Amino acid sequence: MAVITDNDNDYHKHCIEKYNEYCNDDSIGVFYDTDNAKHTFELQLYAENSELCDELFGNNAANWMVTPSNKTEAVYTLLTQDREIVVPDYIKRAINWIRE
Repeated sequence: MAVITDNDNDYHKHCIEKYNEYCNDDSIGVFYDTDNAKHTFELQLYAENSELCDELFGNNAANWMVTPSNKTEAVYTLLTQDREIVVPDYIKRAINWIRE
């Protein structure tokens, strides 16, 4: 099982300490980004796809995307584009880990 989680501004506390007991099991992997500035999925998407996000959501795209009332719309809008979206690295790692 792959656990994919935000780092919530403190990857060490939120990801390492919180999931530490599960990390001793070879059948469970925990995947997150270690950059606390990219503390949520929307900021991860923005970091990998900033040009597209700015085009779709304006110059303040990152802030717009993390606003709770916009999160679903932002991701849905990105997914419905007929353009390539770059997947955040920690999600790629989780997918590759599952395939192994």
